[in-house]
Amino acid sequence: MTPYVTLAGPGTAEWTVERSRFIAYARPAESEAEAREFIQSMRKKHWDATHNVSAYVVGVDHRIQHADDDGEPAGTAGRPVLEALLAREVTNAVVVVTRYFGGIKLGAGGLIRAYRKSAHLGLRAAGLIRRRPAVRYRLTLSYADVEAVQAVLARAGFRPADVAYLDVVGLVFAVLPDETEAFFSAVAAATRGRGRAAFDGATWLDEPIVPADDEG
Repeated sequence: MTPYVTLAGPGTAEWTVERSRFIAYARPAESEAEAREFIQSMRKKHWDATHNVSAYVVGVDHRIQHADDDGEPAGTAGRPVLEALLAREVTNAVVVVTRYFGGIKLGAGGLIRAYRKSAHLGLRAAGLIRRRPAVRYRLTLSYADVEAVQAVLARAGFRPADVAYLDVVGLVFAVLPDETEAFFSAVAAATRGRGRAAFDGATWLDEPIVPADDEG
């Protein structure tokens, strides 16, 4: 499992330049088929638009890349959208920028700037995360111990990703590999040596990325 940057969720942004309306849609896509399906859905939604420009990147190694100008002059639309994804090293994501022509031609340079900015606005609206491989551990506690144990673990920087309330309480934590030793030490301290955290499989830990002020 390799860390990578992707979208936190779907996002939409809209702006106008020289009376042309640009609407950017960004969303996660775990496969090329999913990316293409989303592009088709946007073309159906905006069937009356002048252009529905698109780009996507799929694969942790950014192996699959695609850009479509959808009738705009070659290299002035799809490529700038793709470059917006690559500039932030975003993968497993698709962006569609819909344009409603406003009657004023932007020229090649203007188109490149408009589509690049539209893509950046869409990415900002969706939000970026750094997804890192982690390990899930399940800690089983009595109801009487939960509050105190959670407080100690929280002070150590560990908060449960999931909680199950049954006959006992199950706390699930996502722990980065280099924090495993600290986690087990915190569990021992919080439970006074009585608690045991059991391996519960592999997972991902998502860390929000703060966008740069000068993007777009």
